[in-house]
Amino acid sequence: DTIILCGHKIYVSMIETEILKSGENSRLKVESQAQKQEMVKVKAERDQFANDKDLLHLADNWTAAGKKSFVLHSLAPSDTEYQHAEQLFASTSSTPVISVQRVENPKLYRIFKAKCRSLGDEPCSEPLQVLELFHGSNDDSLTQIYMQGWDKNYAGKNATAFGKGNYFARDSSFSMRYAGKRSSTNTRRMILAQVAIKDTAVGTSGQIAPPQRTPGNPVDGRVSATVDKATNPTIYVAYEESQSYPAYVLTFNG
Repeated sequence: DTIILCGHKIYVSMIETEILKSGENSRLKVESQAQKQEMVKVKAERDQFANDKDLLHLADNWTAAGKKSFVLHSLAPSDTEYQHAEQLFASTSSTPVISVQRVENPKLYRIFKAKCRSLGDEPCSEPLQVLELFHGSNDDSLTQIYMQGWDKNYAGKNATAFGKGNYFARDSSFSMRYAGKRSSTNTRRMILAQVAIKDTAVGTSGQIAPPQRTPGNPVDGRVSATVDKATNPTIYVAYEESQSYPAYVLTFNG
């Protein structure tokens, strides 16, 4: 009887192991399918502008060199763009701006334009807005951003209070606390980004994606971003790299 009982226990244990394996395989399969869908989505957005004249068109005020490859173009203090960026920065900070550089990155700009178009087509009554928001980061990461774009793997590195995504602030004073010093010059830098926003929802700590527009109905998709508060938000969290473009780099005293 003991032998039979032990055999029964072993048999049951084998079944439980197979069930656990099956469950784990199912979970991995679902995750793999989700990753494949995300990759297909991103590729479709990047390929969207391949033969589209509107998406291929770059900003008229860019330099000739910037329309061919990456250029970090220094603006003169008398330039309208310089003054506009400086005024936005100064609205919440008394720290003087030393320089403003325009990021001319054809690849990132076209990807951003394609994302704006796809967001505009999503089923939502809210209009698409392109907001000018600040982003602070350590200097090495900041260089990586304006040359290659935001990296999803580093999303939420400094903050996750309203979701695990890329954080943008209405106020330069907020982003300033995350802007790392450049030891060689005792200055700091910050990005003034263009961020495509449609509908939003208040974020929660650690969430890895924005909530569904209609709970329980995935067909309607997800809101475009999470925020710190429903009315007059000051912090926006974007979950897709293509959703923002690093338009300007501002240098200020450290």
